[in-house]
Amino acid sequence: MTNTSKERSLKSSVLKFSAFIITATVAVFLVFVAINYSENKNTIGAELAYVDGSVEYKESDGGWFNAESGTSLKEGYSVRTLDDSKAIINIDDGSAIRLDANSEIKLTSMNPDDLIIDNEAGNVYSRVTKADRDFTVQIDDYKFQSLGTAYITINTDDEKGVKVYEDNVKVLYEKGGEEKEVTAREGEQYYIKSDKDTEKITAVANDDEFTKWNKERDDKWKEDSQKEKEEDENTEEETGTVSASGIVTDTGMTINWSVEGVLDISKGFKIAYSSDTTAPVYPGDKYVYVSNSSIRTTNVNLEDGETYNFRVCRYTGGACDHYSQVITLTAPEKQAPQVGVISATGERGQKGIHGRWTVEGDVNPVKGFKIAYSSSDQTPTYPGNSAVYISNPEQRSHFIEVQDGKRYYIRVCRYIGGDCDYYSSTVMITAPTKPAPPAPAPSPTKSITLSAVNVNTAGSYVTWNLNFTSTNGFKVVWSKNAWPTYPTRSGDKYQYYSNSSQRSHYPSAFSGAGTYYVRVCEYLGGGKCGIYSNQVAIILH
Repeated sequence: MTNTSKERSLKSSVLKFSAFIITATVAVFLVFVAINYSENKNTIGAELAYVDGSVEYKESDGGWFNAESGTSLKEGYSVRTLDDSKAIINIDDGSAIRLDANSEIKLTSMNPDDLIIDNEAGNVYSRVTKADRDFTVQIDDYKFQSLGTAYITINTDDEKGVKVYEDNVKVLYEKGGEEKEVTAREGEQYYIKSDKDTEKITAVANDDEFTKWNKERDDKWKEDSQKEKEEDENTEEETGTVSASGIVTDTGMTINWSVEGVLDISKGFKIAYSSDTTAPVYPGDKYVYVSNSSIRTTNVNLEDGETYNFRVCRYTGGACDHYSQVITLTAPEKQAPQVGVISATGERGQKGIHGRWTVEGDVNPVKGFKIAYSSSDQTPTYPGNSAVYISNPEQRSHFIEVQDGKRYYIRVCRYIGGDCDYYSSTVMITAPTKPAPPAPAPSPTKSITLSAVNVNTAGSYVTWNLNFTSTNGFKVVWSKNAWPTYPTRSGDKYQYYSNSSQRSHYPSAFSGAGTYYVRVCEYLGGGKCGIYSNQVAIILH
């Protein structure tokens, strides 16, 4: 190879290596940005303000619970109404969601700049407060987006679509690989599935019960808003002030504040903060919401070493006023993780599985442990999989009662409040199978045993025993002809005893002296016999 060829080859290798380094650096930077954004992501809350009938809610990975008025809701929560039920959800930005009977929604995103509600089933009415953000209700792959309006989305087996009562709604979807957008205006409806023409704007029909109920609610809301406005105009001008201070802690910053003078703080406070903006505001910058008007302190958990500007403001519903002065604090650097190990073992018991663990090093499980387990996920986590909470930090074993014969993967982790760290390695245990219940004992075969007494004398008679209760009594049949029956044949005679305790009978020689054959049967009623006894022969005179 010539020197020139060697130089070209070396140059190519250097360029490739440089490109690799740049690509890797960009990837690491993007991951860092994504993690940093996730850690500092803000969401607003919501509350069930009205419950009529049977209403239920669940967290993102939990089961359904009965809901009551005042139940707090967060991002990822779902709410559903059952038969003849309704519910109203108030969102912190001033918007409201109302559910008809047999309806379900999920609070998919509570980002104050991009609220997303999934209409999983039924009829959902959205009254949206106008603000500089997106408010979207989703049905399947369709998005019904508004910046300030009132509309009902429908998601049933027969119909899917939207009815617009105020302002406009954008309908966004993809068709044929292209992004589509349709605007449904006030007084129009747009169906994506219906026995009517779909994908077509038609006039709204306001004759259903849910629409009328919402109109009544809206009229009351407008009336109350007008009264509140008039009261505000007649109320003495508010002259209160908000003052703030703060300190740096090991895990972030603690913000304290006070309120002086005349100020209505019934809707709580927003703590707006930014590392870029000199005077942070809400909405606009990151924030922490404190809905309890009596609280005067909160923690902002930031451990990135950045310097932040903070202001505390009075929240008025969708916006802020009466800001405190700016306070500037530098967040602490995130501490190196503690060094410790959780080790787990386990075995199968007769009625379930036993988990056992040990703790070594600097773990300090002050809030206890979670035992995460799954029959499918080989690295179960909390939250994410089924889990058992162990609040006692000194406990080192737990029994999980399960008898389904499945293979379970188990990990023990330190619980830190809403999350876990310090996981043990995975332990695999096969649960026992629930033993089959014992087969019921076979019912004894019913029988009647007949005996003859004084067989060859003038005082002959019969007695019987049985292994069951003949509720309707007995029929005693006898005849000079063998195997007499009831109903009787020609030449047979019978005697009925209604008493189920009867156990003897003295037959008469109704057809002259001689040998008679006797049987007893279980009387069933209605002129019928059940089982018969054996036959005995006696001499009658």
